Amino acid sequence: MRPNDRTQPTQWPTPEDPLSRPVLADRDRFFDPGHPWCAAAAGHPQVEGGYPDPEAHSPFHECRTDRATFDTLADLDGQPLGLDVYAAAPFRFGQPRHPDPLTSPTPRVVMECYPCNEDTKSFRFSLTADGALGLARQLILLAELLTTQNARE
Repeated sequence: MRPNDRTQPTQWPTPEDPLSRPVLADRDRFFDPGHPWCAAAAGHPQVEGGYPDPEAHSPFHECRTDRATFDTLADLDGQPLGLDVYAAAPFRFGQPRHPDPLTSPTPRVVMECYPCNEDTKSFRFSLTADGALGLARQLILLAELLTTQNARE
């Protein structure tokens, strides 16, 4: 696969050659069965040598859980923003086995923020599971502090 296939993967089969599929018989490429928690698991390859379904597995290059969506604001009083939170991991079917330093095979918690009223690109970042637990604990402490303070007033 070309280097940009990590973000723009080749689809199988291609319109030019409906029978084209990556050859996975060699040990240089992954047969990735996908993650069982993936919301698009119906698009994973079958256990006995099948190929993924790019129409059922979207985005093709990533396994994701269902999203939780929150309404937020830019700064304290800015424009409305959407925040999606979900878990994700690379779906590396057919990719070369050599390690890609930009792609972590470990599932991570992803937060994606985007303007609600514009067609502007979203901003996305991820945390390890331990980092997400630390963030969740901090958010609970802050929310309890604010709700306790509001209850006293």
